[in-house]
Amino acid sequence: WAESRTIRQKRRIAPAGPLPLLAWASQHRRIQDKATGRSVAFSLLDYPWLRELYEIEAPRVVIRKGAQLGVTEYAVTFALWAVATRGLVVFYALPPGGDSVGAFSHTRLTPAITDTPDLYAQLTIDNVGLKTFTRGAIHIRGTNITTGDPRRAQQLAGVAADVAVIDEFDRVPPAAIPLVRDRTKDSRHNWQRDLSTPSVPGFGIDAEYQTTDMREPHVRCDACGQWRRLDVGLLHAPGKLVCPCGNELHMAERWATHAVKYIAQTESPITGYWFPGLVSPRADLAAMWNRMHSDDQEVVQAFWNNDLGMAYEPKGAKLTGELLAACARDYTFPARLDGARAVMGVDVQ
Repeated sequence: WAESRTIRQKRRIAPAGPLPLLAWASQHRRIQDKATGRSVAFSLLDYPWLRELYEIEAPRVVIRKGAQLGVTEYAVTFALWAVATRGLVVFYALPPGGDSVGAFSHTRLTPAITDTPDLYAQLTIDNVGLKTFTRGAIHIRGTNITTGDPRRAQQLAGVAADVAVIDEFDRVPPAAIPLVRDRTKDSRHNWQRDLSTPSVPGFGIDAEYQTTDMREPHVRCDACGQWRRLDVGLLHAPGKLVCPCGNELHMAERWATHAVKYIAQTESPITGYWFPGLVSPRADLAAMWNRMHSDDQEVVQAFWNNDLGMAYEPKGAKLTGELLAACARDYTFPARLDGARAVMGVDVQ
C-alpha cells in the first residue's frame, strides 16, 4: 500500500510535458473572426475538417487542399506552437516573386504573434523575415533562385532549423525544395509540413501526396449505411451532395453527428491529407457545379485545383508520349546529307 501511495504521489508531482498542438492553440491562440474582424478565442467549431490534422503527431505531413480551408492558419499555429512549447527554430518557405515574405509576415504571422500574449511577451526581434523569441525563432524566406542556380539562393542556406514548412508548394521552384529540406536534417525533431493547392497531375504537391498514406474524407449515408468518398461523384445539380442511393447529404449535419472520417488509402511512413472544398458546410455547391461544367478551360481547372483540391490537366495542355508516338512515321527527307539527323524543338505554353 505504501509503495502504491508513493507511485501515486510521484505521478501527481511529475512535471507535465508540452501541451499538444490543439490544446495549446485552444488555451493560448486568438484569431480574427472573419464576420466581425474582432480577435476571438481559437476554435475549430467552424473548421471541423481540420481537427484530425491538429491532433495528428507525425514528423512529416503533406497536405493537398482546396483554397480557403484554414490550412495556412494551421501551418502558422504549428510554427508558433513549436516555438512556444519547445523553443524550436522554424523555417517557413514561401513562393518567390513580389513581396510574398512581407505580405505573409505583416498580414498572417505578426498578427498571430500579437494575438498570442504569452508568446508576444517573449518576442526579442521582430523583422519581416525573422522573428526571434526568448527561446526559438521563425525564419520566413522566399524561394527565389537566381538564374535557376541553387548555389546562388543564399537566403535558403545558413539556417539550421527544427521545423520546415513549405507553403504553396506548387509555386516553389523544384530546385529550392531540397535546400529547404536540408535546413532540418540535423535536428532531432526534423518536422516537415508541405501544403498547397495542386496544379497538374504528377507535379508538386500532387506528386508528394502520392508518396503518403493518402488520408481522404469519407461521409456516411444514414439511408444506406455506406461510407462514401467525398469527391466530385457526389456533386449533383443544382448544387447538392447526393449519395449513390439517392439520399441527399448535408455536411453540417454530417459533421455534427460524427459521420465524416478520413480513411488512409495505402500504407506509408508519411502522413498525407486531402482536403477538398466539399468538406466545408459553407461551400457554394451550386457555384462549384457551374464551374465544373464551364466551357472555359481555365474556369474548369480552377474548379479542380481550388474547389476540389485535385490536380487537373486541360486537354491539349501537355505533350504526352501517346501524342508524340502518333506523330512518328517514315518521313522522307530528299535533301538529307549523309549522316545527318532530323531534330524537332517544341515550345509549349
